[in-house]
Amino acid sequence: MFKIDVYTERKQYNSVYYTLRDLQKNGHPFQVNSVDLDNIGNKNSFIEIILDIKLSQTIFEPKNGLFEENKRFLDLLRTTKAKLILNLSLEGHTHDLFAYIHRYIRDYDIPSDKIIYLNGTRNIEEIYRVWAINHNIKSKIQCFNLLTFNFAPYMKDSSKKLKELPKTRHYICPNRRIAEQRLLTVYELINRNLVDKGHVSFYRTDDYGHNIKTPLLHQDYTHKVYSTLKYDMSIDDIDPMVNQADGHSADISDFYESACFSVVTETYFHHKEIFHSEKSFRPMLYKHPMIIIGSRFMLRGLRELGYKTFYGIIDESYDDIPNAYKRFKAAMYEIEKLCALPLPELEDKINSINDVLEHNRNWLLKHRHEQTLNTSFINIVFNFDK
Repeated sequence: MFKIDVYTERKQYNSVYYTLRDLQKNGHPFQVNSVDLDNIGNKNSFIEIILDIKLSQTIFEPKNGLFEENKRFLDLLRTTKAKLILNLSLEGHTHDLFAYIHRYIRDYDIPSDKIIYLNGTRNIEEIYRVWAINHNIKSKIQCFNLLTFNFAPYMKDSSKKLKELPKTRHYICPNRRIAEQRLLTVYELINRNLVDKGHVSFYRTDDYGHNIKTPLLHQDYTHKVYSTLKYDMSIDDIDPMVNQADGHSADISDFYESACFSVVTETYFHHKEIFHSEKSFRPMLYKHPMIIIGSRFMLRGLRELGYKTFYGIIDESYDDIPNAYKRFKAAMYEIEKLCALPLPELEDKINSINDVLEHNRNWLLKHRHEQTLNTSFINIVFNFDK
């Protein structure tokens, strides 16, 4: 048995230290230790930095970034066998981060194989491979998927029996951080006279244009959304820059329980990243089928994680459509079909796939404390002492 030392800056529940500790408990032949930075540097050492969106944008700044403030990191990476883990597993990939990392290792003369990047995007290795080819990168870092969420805030009531509230709405569609796909979705729900059939939220802010690429879209669409939508969900009062996956969540369980299915507006829309945030998992606690407005292959990604999807009542071919707007249109058509049914008939239709919904809830409850770590990263650990 060999030892692994991990120093973590800003340690929290998604730290690799906890992942490795769980592997150790399950019989893997190593001993993992949480150590101070002064004890890093021997064989089998990791320096881990937990990133969020803000930190990932500032960490590599030349004058006041984290590495400028802590020269010890640089010394250890240059002179020892320690590897640096950049852990952004609670978020999808930040598109400029690859360029920042490679500029950093070039400017500070750090071997690229000393850098390990962990991200919640399921296909992050392929995303990086393509990026490296397009930017003529010869000496590559190591990228791996780490899927982790803190579901504790959602488990307070949901780990017990559901309340089985009467169904008063066809669907629920919570939206917080402003994004094009969320604005499009709420706008179309209004346009198709479907908004009153659901619990729909949309964060109120004057700064709605920062994440909307088409100016006409955010000017005309947002005005209609704000002037039409009724705000009855407490989620609208939560700071949109607070990460819901990090455990800060409004209690909107009654809204979920009184709706029949979920319309999920995910993080990515145009992009090739397959990233499932807490938005894709939360409906499963309430035994909801769902229609996802997001990247291509989102449903396929859930099946790869062991969940079952809803082709018994929903035409899921929309998930395979390459073009984002055509995929969106096909998904909206499925929403419209379900909303056309009277509530009792919709309930019967959903009950016909109850075995799928039970499986998803039970699977999520069983695996809620686990981190799914790419086996290639584990192989690095096993070969560390060689």
